[in-house]
Amino acid sequence: MSIISGGVAGYYSANAASLYGQKTSASSGLEALSATLTNASATATSASSSTVSLSSAGQQSNALSNYYAQFFPVRSGMSADALVRSVISPGATSSSQGKTLPEVATDARSRLDANYATMKASGTAYDPNSQDNVDNISLMGNLDRRSLYAVSANVDGLFTDQEQSVAGSLMKQQLSLAMGEFVGPAGSEAEFVDPFAGDETARNLAGAKFLSAVSSDEKSSAQWSQAKAPIETALRSAALKEQVAKPLPNLFDMLSSSNKERGSDSSETGFPSLQNIQSTNSSLLARA
Repeated sequence: MSIISGGVAGYYSANAASLYGQKTSASSGLEALSATLTNASATATSASSSTVSLSSAGQQSNALSNYYAQFFPVRSGMSADALVRSVISPGATSSSQGKTLPEVATDARSRLDANYATMKASGTAYDPNSQDNVDNISLMGNLDRRSLYAVSANVDGLFTDQEQSVAGSLMKQQLSLAMGEFVGPAGSEAEFVDPFAGDETARNLAGAKFLSAVSSDEKSSAQWSQAKAPIETALRSAALKEQVAKPLPNLFDMLSSSNKERGSDSSETGFPSLQNIQSTNSSLLARA
């Protein structure tokens, strides 16, 4: 069973409490970061009587959006709101909402062309090698993740090799940030916080959660399978280590218990019979 396609909660569900407890929750780290950012924002604006009242969930969402925005710098007057939103909610739709995949591709083509034109009109044309990736982010800043996928997959052959590469790179950046791994302008690295504090199981659970929430179009791609493979491997390894870490029952305790159940299986001297030892060894090997 796939950890990701089957859902994070569905994998090793019987051992979830021990392996994926509070410390390694896929969302607890992000929630803690969100709460910290929200509290900081509330403290900074508490003196202002014009502050708009938002729900706790709304405040946390805004705090996270503001936090992740620094890793997607754009040109003045342009936006990366859709890219930022997809870090927090990869299944959220804006540019692709209500559209078939071919329609998503057509819409994305139109948006890219408009953004090229906006940059050219500013007096400085699009530069794919701009500092801090600003022009690439500005170019695709209003594409939600499903639209990014359409570009990266070159749906209907509407996109250049460079555009496909940029879209794919931004998709990887979104996943990395969601997993608590820094990807962004060098100048913003000091502001980055790993919400999982180095907990690799929590990090991979967050990655699994992220990939499980993307569009069905993306999930049908080889690109998606390649992204989830190392995450699944890591989670399976963590689960196996958890099982191996559990102490095996003492051999003589097992033999004693077995003798009590079987009664006549032990030898007259009280020592286990050869048949009993072989049976117990097989049981131990099976558990290992």
